[in-house]
Amino acid sequence: MSTGTVLTIEMIAGIAHAPQAMYVMILLVEDDPNLARSIIDLLQLEGESVQHVATVAACREFLDNNLGNVEIVLLDLMLPDGDGGEILHYIRRVSDTTVVVMSAITENDRMVNSLQDGADDYLTKPFEPDFFLAKLASIRRRTDAPGDIQTYRSLNGDMLTIDWHSRLVRRGNTEVQLTSSEFHIFACLLRNWGRTVSKENLYESVKGKKMINGDRVIDMHISRLRSRLGLQKEIQTVWGRGYVLIRSNMS
Repeated sequence: MSTGTVLTIEMIAGIAHAPQAMYVMILLVEDDPNLARSIIDLLQLEGESVQHVATVAACREFLDNNLGNVEIVLLDLMLPDGDGGEILHYIRRVSDTTVVVMSAITENDRMVNSLQDGADDYLTKPFEPDFFLAKLASIRRRTDAPGDIQTYRSLNGDMLTIDWHSRLVRRGNTEVQLTSSEFHIFACLLRNWGRTVSKENLYESVKGKKMINGDRVIDMHISRLRSRLGLQKEIQTVWGRGYVLIRSNMS
């Protein structure tokens, strides 16, 4: 998988707004607030980054600005301002982003049409949490691509290999044990290498809420990342702004 983090879901006029830094996320398009909350909580427990919109219009606006950062779209068909199929058609015109339809519609023709229109899978509601997560893992295995393996060579010559789908990091031939929070922070820095990422954005990506002034949790995670990955020189502090992973050899 591509990197996943937990993002604050900020709803303004029905539109979810993502922070400015580049993230890779799951977009949930669902108008039932209770179901949406349950899915978001489930995915966040798995360390996923989730953004939520509840209408066709909000989804279109979000995708216009963030489609390149979306790994998977979880798409309800029956939305208050239109048919979710419009979103599927829109995505397929411009992108091969993975789309999973989640709908209470069980008519065979609608299921077949959705798949023929480009949906990668069709999940009927209601569904059990373990089945949903297994389905998501299966979809990721099918859509895995060589680009999901990335390498970064440190200044001292160590080769780091990052497998986005399995969320594993190797330092040479040795797997590095990272917590979910540490992986997400490193992933955010790596996706934005050469650019400063604020501590506030890193905090929101891990905790899903605004950072309280004086909170040092990100500083502690950064310290452990530097040690575990051998990146004492590469992960640099930009005083008053945040952190940056300096440019090195990447592929």
